[in-house]
Amino acid sequence: MAAADAFSKILFPSKYRKMWCVAAYFTLLVVLLLSSRQISARHSQQSEQSGRNVTNIVLIGATGDLAKRYLWQGFFKLFNQETNDRNILKFYPAAREDFELGQKKIDATLEDSSTLKCSESEHSCTDKKKAFINQSVKQYRRLKDDHDYKSLCQVITDNVATGEREQGRIFYLSVPPFAYTQIANRIDSFCRPHKDIDIKPTWIRIVFEKPFGSDLASAQELSQSLAKYFDEKEIYRIDHYLGKMGVAQILEFRFSNHYLYQDLWSRDHIERVEIVLKEKNDCKGRTNFYDHYGVIRDVMQNHMTELLVMVAMEMPNSLSNRTSIMRNKLRLLKEIKPMNRWSGIIGQYKDYSMHYRQENGQDKNSNTPTFAAVSVSINNARWHGVPFILVSGKKLEERTAYVRPKSFHPLTSVENNMGKLFGCLVNNFDAFIHNSSTDAYTTLISAVYREQKNLFVGTEDLLSSWKVWSHFLDSLNGVAPRQYEQENLDVLDFVTLGERLEFSWNDDDGSCDANGICKSPKMATSHVYKSEMFRRNPLVTGTKSQVIRTLADKIIGHALRAVSLNGVFNLALSGGTSPMMLYETLSFMAKEFPWQHTHIWLVDERCVPLDSMESNFDLIYETLLKHVPISPFNIHPMYVMLKGGLCDPDDRGAEHYEAELQRFLSSNQLDFVVLGVGVDGHTASLFPHQRILIETNRFISLSESGKDYGVKHRMTMTLSLLNKAKTLAVLVLGDQKKDLVKTVSSDDVDVWNYPVTGLQPDAGELTWYIDNEALGSH
Repeated sequence: MAAADAFSKILFPSKYRKMWCVAAYFTLLVVLLLSSRQISARHSQQSEQSGRNVTNIVLIGATGDLAKRYLWQGFFKLFNQETNDRNILKFYPAAREDFELGQKKIDATLEDSSTLKCSESEHSCTDKKKAFINQSVKQYRRLKDDHDYKSLCQVITDNVATGEREQGRIFYLSVPPFAYTQIANRIDSFCRPHKDIDIKPTWIRIVFEKPFGSDLASAQELSQSLAKYFDEKEIYRIDHYLGKMGVAQILEFRFSNHYLYQDLWSRDHIERVEIVLKEKNDCKGRTNFYDHYGVIRDVMQNHMTELLVMVAMEMPNSLSNRTSIMRNKLRLLKEIKPMNRWSGIIGQYKDYSMHYRQENGQDKNSNTPTFAAVSVSINNARWHGVPFILVSGKKLEERTAYVRPKSFHPLTSVENNMGKLFGCLVNNFDAFIHNSSTDAYTTLISAVYREQKNLFVGTEDLLSSWKVWSHFLDSLNGVAPRQYEQENLDVLDFVTLGERLEFSWNDDDGSCDANGICKSPKMATSHVYKSEMFRRNPLVTGTKSQVIRTLADKIIGHALRAVSLNGVFNLALSGGTSPMMLYETLSFMAKEFPWQHTHIWLVDERCVPLDSMESNFDLIYETLLKHVPISPFNIHPMYVMLKGGLCDPDDRGAEHYEAELQRFLSSNQLDFVVLGVGVDGHTASLFPHQRILIETNRFISLSESGKDYGVKHRMTMTLSLLNKAKTLAVLVLGDQKKDLVKTVSSDDVDVWNYPVTGLQPDAGELTWYIDNEALGSH
């Protein structure tokens, strides 16, 4: 991705005077985030012996577009900065083309006035270009096989003249990632400098461009392959974003002003943090590459994650201690909560498939996202409950990049407070002077030469980042991105619901044309959920997400009221597939829910170990309980495994669970019960034609599920207990339940054949939550 050139505005949360100043300074810093300045500290690697130190630099892929646009300019700047009486740099362009064609391309590239630029007068600049090309750039070399590498490196050795000492070798690989391992092997085999115990050894460094894998497995494989040939200290992975001077200055700014806002920079004052990279251009000309990666792999896993870490990590005691910085970065990455399908949304601009077809000569129904918005949560004391919203995409309304912390008491706007902001800057802080002529690649090429490893991606850093993103990427398999155009970007509007992120409206809320372009509710009548009656009880229906959100809001409302009145909320949850999305939604609303005052009960449980994938408890734990701040003492799994084994009648597990319920419940009343319905009409583990349906003396009992359910025995709440609940919610989703809904809508069915019809609260309320697909035309 061609990164955006300027971070725009940043709002820093505070209502205090000192915070205005911090906001001002941080705003100016990040507005200039993508501009560059030269690294002020000049480092000269002096030889301990007399003569000139020689650094040999091999650019593999020297005829490519990246080399022409950025790399040759970076090497030209390095040559001008580091060549003196003590040091000399020699450059060897190389690629796969045969000599005649390759040399012709190199000559044309270096003679092009747009390739090598300098700020001096025209005459002085011309002299510097001639010195660089004539004195330093050696003859083009073809590199295709072992012989070519061996020949090149022999030339490098032979070119060290009398009075010169080879200080080091840099191999810059501007090639596709699939070629990394083979090239690294050949460099290790034929190009390592010989060690001489009598003199200072010649070092070697190898530079790789991203991407570094496409998921955790491929990144691990690549890292392991490279480790066979090079030590970690010899490997430099370039993420050009780390070369932007503004990015590096985030840590500098935070460190120098740490005493001002160390307490304010937290969940107590910041509601959310937005990290945004937008581009107006599309993927035309790059779809062959882009289709393998997409926007998440292209910029979120690397650039945007690095920005998130710099903004959110704990500050070390010293910025000069690279080990401490890396340790804090890695700790922050490990504290990022696992993401799932509901952590983000994806889109694809309308013409992407056409561009792919034009460039690759074939049709492809690609789900590659060109737009994504993702909510990232950090599970630590400073940031718990604060979503970090990452947004990036192609063919959007503007080209911009910014980090924006949003406070609970936000500043009105940067523009409306310019006077105050600049007043703080002048009175309280030293200003940075930026040199915009220094681009990221120039900075990073210089950093390779100077061994500034803090500007590069280490192996542990890389793998930790992929651990954050791989599961989320896997969860998007098969998910179709929403189509959008620059003229209709409101279809990409989204909302956050706790840790969950979703489009503001669903595809079925508006309308879509034959090309898949949807109109938002602003242009089409939205189908809002409606309340009606079903079996003489309230009915909530609409799209699946509307029904789920409505139920989640109702549970939260009941929980808050119960805690306010009684100090406790008793919630009973069932297993099965229907409630999974509800539980995920509730997990994203942790800040709104009184989890510390809530007790969780199981409506029913299969007679399997609680850590089994068939266990209802395991499902509820994985989708909800592990993600919320609830005490383990408030979670009550059913006693399906005691001394005698799974649901052994002699263990009297059902009786023990009933006794525990009665110890906690007032008048044997649960506050809220969530139930699903099977296609045969069962609810909880109350199946058709079972004597348990007429059980009146027990609240908890063992049940037989029947031959079609794979597990013979279950433990379940009886209708006697369920009907005592203050609130019952029955959730029915999907068109596979359409026939069932039609059947049980009739008064002619009975509990013996359709157990769900036995839900008739004694004094509480029962509400049916049935989505449009299950409701059909009824």
